[in-house]
Amino acid sequence: MRKFIVALESYQDPHIAISLEEEVLLIDENARDEAQIQTDLADVNRGLDTADALEDLAVVAGNIQDASVQETQLIDTCAQMATAGTDIQPEEFMQPAERAEDGTVATEGFRETAKGIIETILKYVAKIWESFIGWLKRTFTLIGNSRARLESLRKYLESLEKAKSPLKEGATVSVFDEAGYQPVKDGQAYVQLNRDWSRTMEWVFGDYARYALTMGGKAVKGIEAFDATHAEESASKLRYDLASVKLASMPGPRRAKRVGNLDVEISDDLPHNKVLMVSDLQHDGDATTLSVLEKLRTHQVQLADARAGEAATRSVQAAQCKPLTFDEMDALVDEFEMQLRAVEKFTSSNREGELQRTRKALASASQKAQASMGKLDQGDGSANSAAHGKVVETYFRAMLAFNAAFCNWINQPLLSVSSLALTNVRSGLVRIQESLKCYELQTGESRKEHGVPFSPHAALPAK
Repeated sequence: MRKFIVALESYQDPHIAISLEEEVLLIDENARDEAQIQTDLADVNRGLDTADALEDLAVVAGNIQDASVQETQLIDTCAQMATAGTDIQPEEFMQPAERAEDGTVATEGFRETAKGIIETILKYVAKIWESFIGWLKRTFTLIGNSRARLESLRKYLESLEKAKSPLKEGATVSVFDEAGYQPVKDGQAYVQLNRDWSRTMEWVFGDYARYALTMGGKAVKGIEAFDATHAEESASKLRYDLASVKLASMPGPRRAKRVGNLDVEISDDLPHNKVLMVSDLQHDGDATTLSVLEKLRTHQVQLADARAGEAATRSVQAAQCKPLTFDEMDALVDEFEMQLRAVEKFTSSNREGELQRTRKALASASQKAQASMGKLDQGDGSANSAAHGKVVETYFRAMLAFNAAFCNWINQPLLSVSSLALTNVRSGLVRIQESLKCYELQTGESRKEHGVPFSPHAALPAK
């Protein structure tokens, strides 16, 4: 939050140096960048909420005709509540509420601060996107490394005389693969889990990616067409244009759940204790334009923990199970390649370029909308004119907030699913490696030379 408020004319540069020398450094770099993006987007959303709270506070305070000392103190308390949970104090960015000569409460500082927050957020979104692009470049390198390992592993498996490679008696392997906080011990169940995950990834990088692009394109047109003299009509058109975009149902079994005022569909358990959650925004009833825009802005198709709170019940020791069969290894290599191809569609195709162009188009449209606001006739200074200006600013901010929303739609689930996909492939390679050690392999060539991960440390999922 401080990056938006302490110095509204500037913002911090979260640049992190990129090293391509060692895969473990790339993995660590991506993990840190992903965490920073998550933090920055959370700050952006908190900034948007703070701007709305300050504007609401200014409206309420502006209606007080003869403010008492207690009322001005109450306004200060509300300003403190608006920044609750942030790392700033209200006095850092606004003067305490004061009683003007005519008895009203001076609220210009609140409104100017809210405006400044929005302007800074628009600049900061561009810096978040730069971090996102850096993450993509490293991911593309990691995919190449993983694909090379898979191809080498496939050739190695094909070279084995499997009928002459018996399983060592009593051999077991450790299981680091979990779904729903339960170890996936059975080899066939592990293969099926990955088949379901491959289908989910195809949906995320296919149907969902097209949906996010379409939503972004609708937002561009709506913001670009914003007319400050008809702000409510502009916002209403954007509302219905966005709500008209339909997202295809995600594959596989799903369960329904009510979260707040949203109906949510939750996927079956996915690898590494995750599920995919999809909000249903088609039933908004008689909700206001602003409330629907807020739902559209904040909703997400997101990767979430499977069952919050159940991780503590797991054993510290990894479960043991039978080694994978050769057929299961072959099937897993096929699935891992499908999962990498799904990510590649995003990282190397024209779709990534389309996302870039949409983000830039949103920024350009926002500048045009700001120009429209600048031309707005503020009227004769009467209370009615001032109230109309406040309403216009409310719709204006609600529309510009889709700059940050578009980054959220890309971060969740495209970035998070890509990260999980690479983690899943690396941990799967380790399980295959450990399984191969349990056989009396009839080949004179080493596993390391064939690209099977030799050290498990960089391949295991982060704790």
